[in-house]
Amino acid sequence: MITMYNVQNLEVFFETINNFENPVMIQTKKGNYEKDLRNNDMLQQVLLSVAGEKGLEKICLEVKGQKDLDKMVAFLLNKNKMYS
Repeated sequence: MITMYNVQNLEVFFETINNFENPVMIQTKKGNYEKDLRNNDMLQQVLLSVAGEKGLEKICLEVKGQKDLDKMVAFLLNKNKMYS
């Protein structure tokens, strides 16, 4: 599980996740939300709405696969810039 704080550039964040090979599940206090965040327009719109202009203060994700983890780390290291 990855816990991320202060995610500002949600468009790039979702674009990065949409390119993952494996499902990305959101972790909640009650456990996993059983919907894949990849290419899930409805769920992404809900998160955008909740985030507003301040961005996501905190999000916990279950990310599997080394390539996907590498993409997430690159996203974080590049301060929310697009991963190539």
